[in-house]
Amino acid sequence: MTTAPPVQNPTPNTTVAGKIALAALALTVVGAASMLILAAYAHATTTAVTLDVRNALAVVLRQILVFPLQTIEGLATFAVPVAVILSNLLRRSWRTTGEALLGGLGGFVLSLTTLIVVANWGPTAIVAGLTVTASGTAQVGVSTVFAILSGLLTGAGERRTSQTVRYGWTAVWIIVGLAVLRGALTLPGAVLSMLLGRLPGLVVR
Repeated sequence: MTTAPPVQNPTPNTTVAGKIALAALALTVVGAASMLILAAYAHATTTAVTLDVRNALAVVLRQILVFPLQTIEGLATFAVPVAVILSNLLRRSWRTTGEALLGGLGGFVLSLTTLIVVANWGPTAIVAGLTVTASGTAQVGVSTVFAILSGLLTGAGERRTSQTVRYGWTAVWIIVGLAVLRGALTLPGAVLSMLLGRLPGLVVR
């Protein structure tokens, strides 16, 4: 007569980690919703803040940055995912690599879906709060690129567990700030893009 293997109950650490993950997921959803509300009802305020910061730092940025802001953003956008994926592959962290890729893919799908829905069926107030004209034509400022980076970094794990992830987050927030300064995104649009990427990253992790 064979004895059935004992049922393993979740350890306290696992339970706590699960609760923290659920709390982070809930806060991300609330944050994304808050950005939509902010875009709708505080459009004038956020626009003024963006313009004030942009005007105050415009001269400094011209003196410090040798290359155009778009070039810097492009280099960082390429370097961050490559560094994160290579770091995990070299450590043979196959699961973490898969979660990072899934998080990035989820960020792309969710941000693209949000962009299409807002652009076509969104309330006028929200559309106005997210619209930018940096390229000469008005468009809804939700960045699929930033959502991909956010989802990939979130899926790759906590900042404290990986130096590459920590530096990656720093680089991403810098290029997000540069994008706001040059008018490629509004403040709510930039934060919303990051949260839309973080949401699937938390789910897959």
